[in-house]
Amino acid sequence: TLKGHGEKIRCISYFPDGQRMISGSWDRTTRQWDLKAGKEIEGARGHSRNIYSIDISVSNTLLATSGSFQKTARIWNLETGKLVAGPFKSIGNVTAVRFSPDGKKL
Repeated sequence: TLKGHGEKIRCISYFPDGQRMISGSWDRTTRQWDLKAGKEIEGARGHSRNIYSIDISVSNTLLATSGSFQKTARIWNLETGKLVAGPFKSIGNVTAVRFSPDGKKL
């Protein structure tokens, strides 16, 4: 059992190596996990409302997140933890995010 989120986990995305994953929660945060050690390896970054969907870029360097009821999507640098793009605003709820196969579009 991985402990860290304060609310239910809404989404999970695995890295291709199968050693790590990122979870998104209704506690408004994402967390990166080392699956072998069973521990959190990166602290939380978040939205002002629930995280609804996440996706890791093909380069494994970017994380896209959506805050559904916040009506936004954001892109984070996985190495620095900093926001690199967004928030991208929508007129409706953003319930899914996905990078294009080449990682150049969200």
